[in-house]
Amino acid sequence: TYPAALIAEEIITPGDGQLRALFVTAGNPVLSVPNGPMLEKAPDELDLLVSLDLYVNETNSHADYVLPATTFLERYDVPFSFANC
Repeated sequence: TYPAALIAEEIITPGDGQLRALFVTAGNPVLSVPNGPMLEKAPDELDLLVSLDLYVNETNSHADYVLPATTFLERYDVPFSFANC
């Protein structure tokens, strides 16, 4: 794993260990991590960017694939009590 602030550098720096693919789950690193402007340009260097999210955002607008995430109504593991409904 890489520190979030270094993701853009790990994508654009060639050589052994270069980050070639990124899978983002329910996140927007372009907006939420330091060095966002550099990270916004970096996805063009990736071989694959996959995003799993409910909404279109600054990161998944560059994704090769955007997969739909489940809402709380579609999950069985949500700690929800219907006793008081």
